Amino acid sequence: MVSVSEVRTKKDIKEFIELPLRLYRGCEQFVPPLYGDEKKLLLAGGKPKISESVFLLARRDGQTVGRIQGIIQKQYNELHGERRLRFTRFDSIDDTEVSGALFSALEEVKKTIISREEIIRRILFFSRKRLEKKSGM
Repeated sequence: MVSVSEVRTKKDIKEFIELPLRLYRGCEQFVPPLYGDEKKLLLAGGKPKISESVFLLARRDGQTVGRIQGIIQKQYNELHGERRLRFTRFDSIDDTEVSGALFSALEEVKKTIISREEIIRRILFFSRKRLEKKSGM
């Protein structure tokens, strides 16, 4: 059985970065990423001011077998009235159960993040309306 979890610990960060090195060992076409840059991205949460990222790992029997990063670009979504999420850093063993679990988990994350943003936006909207009403604006 495949389990998917968010990258949270130093061990998770190391596994997220090193998985492609293990998967593509011996592949002449593979160019490994710069370890320091990858680590910096994960430690910062991959969160430039315009987007929100989530990093997921798939495991089977205690071994990391897949990874993916999901990115929600808030400004783009607001500007275009959309609810899009894009992905990057997708790597997994050749197994549809693993890839399916990663993409399903990412879809759930998308629902959670976008729902949370919509809730916060509504709270701010109604709070602003109350303040305007109280101040007679």
